[in-house]
Amino acid sequence: MSSPQVAPQTLGDIITMAVAPVFLISSLIAYLGVLSARSTRIVDNLLVLQASEAELISLQKQRMRCIALAFREVAIAAALVCGVVICLFLNVSQRMDLTLAVSILFISAMVLVVHSLITFHKELQLAIRSARLKFPGSF
Repeated sequence: MSSPQVAPQTLGDIITMAVAPVFLISSLIAYLGVLSARSTRIVDNLLVLQASEAELISLQKQRMRCIALAFREVAIAAALVCGVVICLFLNVSQRMDLTLAVSILFISAMVLVVHSLITFHKELQLAIRSARLKFPGSF
């Protein structure tokens, strides 16, 4: 079974279409870096808290759950965007109509990113609450 020949112009068009998702993947990786740095800070905070600071410990654990969920969602979203790029190439090189698959993958990735951002916002609110408990009247 031989694969169909793809015109250089067509391949160039597909590469052009794939550039936007690649930029999206790059930004998701940067976002993962932010989430990773925040999780490190949370762990550091947990290590210095005393057992008597139960409310602060509880808030830090809630923050960690939020960051873990956001991290998982962004990682899955990045994988789905990679699937979009793969489908774009298969769509042309194998003469397959993967329009529906591309749409579903991309929409799923965006839903995960949006939920991850909402979860990240929740974690930021918990961090502010935690800071207010640790330093009352500071802000």
